[in-house]
Amino acid sequence: MRRRKQNESNGIVAGRHNGNSEILVKEALSACEAEGAECTLINLIDYNILPCTGCEFCTMRMGDVGMGKADTYEGCVLKNKDDMGLIKFVSNHTGSQRLN
Repeated sequence: MRRRKQNESNGIVAGRHNGNSEILVKEALSACEAEGAECTLINLIDYNILPCTGCEFCTMRMGDVGMGKADTYEGCVLKNKDDMGLIKFVSNHTGSQRLN
């Protein structure tokens, strides 16, 4: 996994496009850009995010790792159920996205 640069900023909002939250975060990211940071705006409304199904696989896997029965914890077994993996990819690997 790539390490984040110190001059990167992500702004995450969950409201409507051009709503109060997005306007506020865009202003904050604009200030960061003015200081030379690479900025990314993520609006969760653009993604399909489903609730947890309660299968408890993640909990069992964490226990296995803690007891030495497994080497790694890989998160949710239902990796393609929604866009959470995509959001993590965007926030960790995009570089900069110009703000309007």
